[in-house]
Amino acid sequence: LYTMHTHLILNMVTQEQGKPQGVMIRAIEPVEGVDKMIENRQGRQGVELTNGPGKLVAALGIDKQLYGQSIFSSSLRLVPEKRKFPKKIEALPRIGIPNKGRWTELPLRYVVAGNPYISKQKRTAVDQIDFGWKDEENEKSNNAHILRGTT
Repeated sequence: LYTMHTHLILNMVTQEQGKPQGVMIRAIEPVEGVDKMIENRQGRQGVELTNGPGKLVAALGIDKQLYGQSIFSSSLRLVPEKRKFPKKIEALPRIGIPNKGRWTELPLRYVVAGNPYISKQKRTAVDQIDFGWKDEENEKSNNAHILRGTT
């Protein structure tokens, strides 16, 4: 976690200490605990619930007590068993990084193409059918095929 413009920001450190590299989590598509997130965001719902870094942290009820905590041993966890698979991942320029030379426009913001929880996108870019995710049943059968070790 770190603070930017009075908001806490969720950042996952991706290297060992001394190698400052990480990934800022800008948004999520809520799947579980939505009622609690709505309560945490004073009644805001839908896309506005978690479509920005400050909104995300507020919806999840994250506070400074999680600073420096591991996603493997803290109350905030990633659950790979419940993951979805994107149809396409797009690389876009970052948001809110003005006047940083070439870093301003480099495509360092990775998103699930068509997902409505991506901030600063055109409505026409939203995949209204499945929000940019692959069909789960097809993906499960593909994964089972891979796990069996057959081709």
